This record gives sequence, structure tokens and C-alpha cells, in this order.
Amino acid sequence: MAEDKEGTDNWIVELAEIVDKIENTFLSNETIDIVVDLPIEKFEMLESYFRTLDKGTNKKIISISGVNFTFVLKK
Repeated sequence: MAEDKEGTDNWIVELAEIVDKIENTFLSNETIDIVVDLPIEKFEMLESYFRTLDKGTNKKIISISGVNFTFVLKK
């Protein structure tokens, strides 16, 4: 049974779990690009985890084992 997760602090673990699931399919060893449109409040939450240098753009990319999660600010 899954544990209760408070807040969004475990979001990177959840992304890694998605990658793990993908690696167990016929898509393993392929480059995967997942694009996620986020509303401003979720995008700002995500952006708070990045260095100041990386802030200020409307797109953030997190790569985990060949899976690229591209988070885009929804307009």
C-alpha cells in the first residue's frame, strides 16, 4: 500500500517512479520527452527548487535516465 505523502516535497521521487515504470516497457532504452503544461502557481512551486540562475524562463527540463520532463508555463 502506498504511503501518504504530504505536500509536494516528494515530486522528484514520483517522477523517478514514472521513469522506472517506463523502463519496464518496450520504450526502455529510448529517449522519451514528456511535456507538462503547468498553471502559474504550480510552475512557481517547481521553479522554487531551481537555482536563481535557472529562474526566469517559461520552461524547465528535468532529465532522469533518458526521460526528459519539460515543464512549460501554461499561458
